[in-house]
Amino acid sequence: MISGTRRSCQRYRAAAWQATLIASLLLPPLSFLVSSWTIALPVASDSSLLPISAFSAASAGSRPVLNQLLLSVWGLGFLFVIARIAIGNWMVWQAAKAGTHREEVVSRTGVKIPVIESAVIQMPLLWGATNTQILVPVGLRESSAAERALVRAHETAHAGQRDSLFQLLAQLAGAIYWFHPLIWIAVAKLRRESEMACDDSVLRLGILPSSYADLLLEAADAFSTNASIVPVTLFR
Repeated sequence: MISGTRRSCQRYRAAAWQATLIASLLLPPLSFLVSSWTIALPVASDSSLLPISAFSAASAGSRPVLNQLLLSVWGLGFLFVIARIAIGNWMVWQAAKAGTHREEVVSRTGVKIPVIESAVIQMPLLWGATNTQILVPVGLRESSAAERALVRAHETAHAGQRDSLFQLLAQLAGAIYWFHPLIWIAVAKLRRESEMACDDSVLRLGILPSSYADLLLEAADAFSTNASIVPVTLFR
């Protein structure tokens, strides 16, 4: 009962972070709609307010320059993050293109996911928001059948939860709000909770935690060597 409650809590936490990041993506169009509303306010005819009005008009003249400067800075940051996402996707696409299609696995939703073996990949990963693919290193064939089954179970759990799609949306939110540290905390939390939820899905199959822990340690070692593609993929 406790184990099941823990799994549910982690899935709910991941869903909460997903909803938070999606809401952040909806803020720009909503703010645009709200800004189009106009509210008529009474105008005072007291002449004593003229100096204040004149000061406001003078300060308003400098706002376009400041707004343009802030927009330029935001645009540079946005392009930098988008370029990082594009480069990461391009690198994984090249690895998948040069890889060998070995087999297919079926997610819990009945979707067939191709498993592609690539010499460029150091560890198994899931990639693709729509046409999801599992990429595995060449050395995985030399692993035991139990280890290969664990890898497929973890990545298939990611696919069943549509984690790749939410990961892409999270990265887009990061590009829009790159200047806000809380958005990157939310992105990191989403990744962590999604990984833990999938880990629990694997353990639910009856796998010993000690055996699965070895795979997690290997994943942690390979994490730093795949820094360029980390933002656009989900590792085991």
